[in-house]
Amino acid sequence: MNSLSAKETLPEGYMEAEKIDLVRNKKQMLLVNALAIVLALGMLGFGMLIAPEGHAAFFDLKNHASAAVFKGLALCLGSIVYLIGHEAVHGVFMWHYSHVKPAFGLSFTYAYAGSECYFGKKAYLVIALAPFVFWGIGLGIASLLVPAGWFWVVWFIQLMNVSGAAGDLFVFFYMLRKPETILVQDTGTAMTVYLPEQ
Repeated sequence: MNSLSAKETLPEGYMEAEKIDLVRNKKQMLLVNALAIVLALGMLGFGMLIAPEGHAAFFDLKNHASAAVFKGLALCLGSIVYLIGHEAVHGVFMWHYSHVKPAFGLSFTYAYAGSECYFGKKAYLVIALAPFVFWGIGLGIASLLVPAGWFWVVWFIQLMNVSGAAGDLFVFFYMLRKPETILVQDTGTAMTVYLPEQ
């Protein structure tokens, strides 16, 4: 099977090899959360290095209270749009490879896109990394183009993109080490890896 394709049903001769569950597996969840914190701190520090002059106006509540409130509301709205957009990108690539409509879900702690299809290794690597790359480039360009006072509005969403992709990055590098013959089923909260029977 081409690793850049997907199947609606598990091909004959494949069997379940392992499962990744970033919600129920406490060890994996702690590892991803630790990675997310490290990435968030790194992005915060990098943002302080590249922030343009005048960026402090965002935080000056005394002299720019109304502007700060407006930017805070814009940040909240942008974060919601980003969260939906992140899962939408996963969904678009799931559909691209399988031509089967993905499922979307939202809970108090996470949002997800999932599919009952079985994706080849290369296809799944693209699906896992696509939102990180797509939004990373888009938000990176936007942070350079917006007025200085709006830099942190965009950069905080970029910080969300990078730190929020900790689970995707974990899965990407985990699957990268697997054989080319694997198939992956991602229901949104858990990923099951299948291998041909020996």
